[in-house]
Amino acid sequence: IQPTMLSGRWLEENDRNAVVFSSELARWMQDVHAGDEIVVEINDREYHWEIVGIMLMAWEGVGFADFSYLSQVKGESGQAVLMLLQIW
Repeated sequence: IQPTMLSGRWLEENDRNAVVFSSELARWMQDVHAGDEIVVEINDREYHWEIVGIMLMAWEGVGFADFSYLSQVKGESGQAVLMLLQIW
């Protein structure tokens, strides 16, 4: 993927607790920026993740994270992983 980054950077190999937000997701969450920390609950456990970048994607509110790490954290190693964020 060669995304157009509005701020920050794209994911790097072996990133842990790092997420890239689409510009639409950043707009929905209001006042989030590259470098901010969010708390993500996965399997009843809290993780502190850093928003490492915001990419141009105005039509869909999504975030991207390292596949291997996310599937490991979710206990679904090697499987396709979809994680939905509930915004409070």
